[in-house]
Amino acid sequence: MMRRELREALQKTFLEQLILTGNVKFSAHAIGVSQMSVYRWRWKDLEFAARWNDAIQQATDAAIKKARRNAVDAVARFILEGRAVPKRKAERERWGV
Repeated sequence: MMRRELREALQKTFLEQLILTGNVKFSAHAIGVSQMSVYRWRWKDLEFAARWNDAIQQATDAAIKKARRNAVDAVARFILEGRAVPKRKAERERWGV
């Protein structure tokens, strides 16, 4: 594989990871490159930078959707079951909140 093709394949996989995690460091390490490398790609390649921004937006939208769904579920449980939303992590995990 040529150097450019390899970089493009790595960038594609990085962006897929970024959509899933919203975390640059984790996404970079998942493809076996340094965080500095992906920032360098972003600085040098405006198209990649635009796709990066889109990936972050998608990750943010997904996180907001999940948080909203969890909040609605917790309130529904409180109303329907008459129980307060637990404060401790272990109890929240048991409830799935």
